[in-house]
Amino acid sequence: MSKIRFETKTLHLANKMNPKHNLDSMSSFSDFIDLPKEEVSNSFNEFLEKSPCSINQELIQKLCELENTEAGILCSSGSFAIYQTLIGLTKLGDHILVSKTCSPSIYKVVVSLSQKNGVSFSFIDFSKPKTWKSHVKQKTKLVLFETISTPSLEVPDFELLKIFSDEHSLYLVADNSNSTPFLLTPSDLGVHCIIYSNTSNLDSHSGISAGIILGQKKCIKKIQSFHLENEFVFSSFNSWVLSRGLETLAVRMERHSSNALRVAEYLEKVNGVLDVQYPYLSSFSNFNFSKKYLKMGGSNLNFSLEGGVVRGKRFINSLKSFLNTTSPSIRTVSHLATSSYLSIPENVRMKMGVNSSMIRLSIGLEHIDDIIEEIDSAISDSKIVFKLYKKGY
Repeated sequence: MSKIRFETKTLHLANKMNPKHNLDSMSSFSDFIDLPKEEVSNSFNEFLEKSPCSINQELIQKLCELENTEAGILCSSGSFAIYQTLIGLTKLGDHILVSKTCSPSIYKVVVSLSQKNGVSFSFIDFSKPKTWKSHVKQKTKLVLFETISTPSLEVPDFELLKIFSDEHSLYLVADNSNSTPFLLTPSDLGVHCIIYSNTSNLDSHSGISAGIILGQKKCIKKIQSFHLENEFVFSSFNSWVLSRGLETLAVRMERHSSNALRVAEYLEKVNGVLDVQYPYLSSFSNFNFSKKYLKMGGSNLNFSLEGGVVRGKRFINSLKSFLNTTSPSIRTVSHLATSSYLSIPENVRMKMGVNSSMIRLSIGLEHIDDIIEEIDSAISDSKIVFKLYKKGY
């Protein structure tokens, strides 16, 4: 029999792991219908007595199967998952390497770790591999990065990273939140530890706070030794939400990605739109690595408008179905410099690639024509308002 493919795995893993009491039973009692009457009571009681820890463990097993890893930890938040991983793999006086283009969560955790736990860090530019070695110190322990970076949407050269990490005996730690295991499985490319610092793509509705750490047993054991009361940090209900969301992950990520590519291609042709960034856009500077390692391009894209901040804000306010939020979500729009990256020093923010006019769109599941029509209308509206602004109105 051929290897089971991703889409089939996500739908049937829960039943495969525990066919008698799968997670769907939380909303359906169909498991008990065909049982003899005298067995229903005992079977149902077994289900009710099932501990939250065992339900959480089923989710970990499912995620490990999808990510091709051996063990995992569930955390109450994405930031805590990042912190927990770093504190478990380092000690006082150690040094870590961090991609210069990283999410606000990663940046804040790394700075906090440096200030409170004595773990220093250096930023490295993944587009300049010849400079990596110059940042390595005697106590450098790991490299932390995102599989699709925030904010630049760049994909690293995993082959070079694996060679580099082996040469210097470093852990590779990757945040896979933007890619999900559908677009990329980092463990297959030599990554030792995988983090999810936001789970909006996994649970499909951004309805819960969660963090996930996955990896080989040896790596997870080191992190686990610093992890307090794991079974009480993450609720069984959140496990159920994530498990249900995983069932539709493939079809959702396909639609997110195909819609986002269409929007990126449309924006490239619009007068007044500048610097469109999307992993699967052929004009994107990082396109070759994106195409090499990713199945599709994901849901996020960046662009700027002629007119800078003034026009950009008008564009954002003109959109109707996109949420203007700093929280990780789907179907969102944000002006990064004044939202999620606002608390990061301007000089650091600029080095990360967040200029004052950058707009981030996270494309949803709506019909592509409706998405493009709404964006086109908002661009036209912002152009009119900006003309009036220049004239002093």
